[in-house]
Amino acid sequence: YAQNIAGLDPTTGVQAIASTTGLLRLEQNPTTSPILLIDPSFGVGSELQVYDPQGRLAYDTRLASTDRVQLPLGGLASGLYTIRLASNGRVATVRWVK
Repeated sequence: YAQNIAGLDPTTGVQAIASTTGLLRLEQNPTTSPILLIDPSFGVGSELQVYDPQGRLAYDTRLASTDRVQLPLGGLASGLYTIRLASNGRVATVRWVK
């Protein structure tokens, strides 16, 4: 039988995952190459980390620019990743489906 689940994309069956804060969003999710939309208040030099489905650090960098950043993560395996951005004691996270 079919179940009507609100919020699912009817073509893929995948539900979009919202950011935990409005400070960090993904331009498209799921995607193979994430583009982050970052609140400019984080500023250049913010620390960005990506954790794999097992919680291991998969990518770590400092931002050279803000507002829209494409991450070079095409080589990672499929799964649900956590992207974390930290600056001046503030933290924002978002889930990314690859």
